[in-house]
Amino acid sequence: MATDDMVPGVEADNLGPFVRFLIDPTLYTEAAIFKTVYWFTGAFFVFMNRASDGRIAVELRSKGEAGISTAAGEFCNALVDARLRQIVLAETGTVRDELVKKAFQEGMPRPGFSGVRSNE
Repeated sequence: MATDDMVPGVEADNLGPFVRFLIDPTLYTEAAIFKTVYWFTGAFFVFMNRASDGRIAVELRSKGEAGISTAAGEFCNALVDARLRQIVLAETGTVRDELVKKAFQEGMPRPGFSGVRSNE
């Protein structure tokens, strides 16, 4: 069984183990990065800043029992997921908006239609 110090990217200091990512903002939008970071705030302390080369630095530190090595992989997958959701929304947003608009229009009372009335 691997320990956290055997996993590439996992470091440790006097506060304990952590993982640091340097994310290219031309590959992942800031919105995707912030959504991903937010998903991890429940189990991890998250620290962010911008590196001198323009990449976004994200550091995760466990709040408790959550394994930092597993979180590293999950963070990478979640980042891809957040970016993919943006791509799909950009490709299908117009269709989705039209479906929602139509659904709400069907629920609106029509002029001249009295609808069902209660005898109460």
